[in-house]
Amino acid sequence: FKSVTVLSWDICRNHFSKAYNMAECLSKDFDVQLIGFRFFEERIFPPYEREQPNFETLYFEGDQFPAFGSSLSKALAAIRGEIIYAVKPRLPSFGLALLSNYHFGKPFVLEINDLESVVSNPGKSYSDKEIRLEDVDFSDEKFLNPYSDPWSMVMEKFASEAPVLVTHNNNINSYF
Repeated sequence: FKSVTVLSWDICRNHFSKAYNMAECLSKDFDVQLIGFRFFEERIFPPYEREQPNFETLYFEGDQFPAFGSSLSKALAAIRGEIIYAVKPRLPSFGLALLSNYHFGKPFVLEINDLESVVSNPGKSYSDKEIRLEDVDFSDEKFLNPYSDPWSMVMEKFASEAPVLVTHNNNINSYF
């Protein structure tokens, strides 16, 4: 392959660093596109606001559902990489990679550097937090937020079935 699309669930906070730095590294050898969403008040994570990357960046507005569906559709249509590198098992990144794989057959890699459900709810056992997609109640307000804990729990269930995972430590390696 010659082109890669890197997906970041959000561009406003420090978690954007991983996606941006991955895009920067990959751009030395590949045609790279970085796609992300703006869910918070910052325009972009401040350390990157003056950067002039040598790769394409496309940033879409983050929002609650159902409005977020429009941004997600625009981002899906904009993906041009032959392979996708999704950072974090979040709906706006990993979910978008899954949609692209389903609709266009694009292969993807999922990077997991931590489990969002554990970070936001330490101390609970994972089995207490499992949510399957078929059990999602779309009328539940918790599912209006695309980066909510319940959506992260759903995405983490799909992560174990991803064809290629990149993890950051032995515990995550063992878990998946």
